[in-house]
Amino acid sequence: MQIRRPRGVTVPQLMVVTAIGLLGGIYIWQPLILKYKNEKKTEAETPAVTETSGTTNFINGFKRFATTTVGLMAIGIGSTVIFYTTHRLVIKPYLLEKRRLEAEASAEYLFQQEVHSQIGESRPKRSEY
Repeated sequence: MQIRRPRGVTVPQLMVVTAIGLLGGIYIWQPLILKYKNEKKTEAETPAVTETSGTTNFINGFKRFATTTVGLMAIGIGSTVIFYTTHRLVIKPYLLEKRRLEAEASAEYLFQQEVHSQIGESRPKRSEY
């Protein structure tokens, strides 16, 4: 994949903007990263409770995962993918088909109006040229 540099932007300017973006991202995500590290540290220190049923263990693990920072980010990314895919595969084709049918109906209406109008009848015939 090739990243194109806009005209007028020099390499040093691009490096500065990249560094500022990276540092800003670290600054913004630092509390969540620290919280995740602390959660993992406390999970490692506490002994795990054994469950008798595999299904119950899976459900409890999923519930714990959904409350962690990484779990919330995974849920956010997953829901975004689902919304995008649904829009791309279901909603957009329906809207395009509806728009095409409306355009065809409008064109048919205009054609019928032209055929039945006085302007169409007052045009000179080919034999009159």
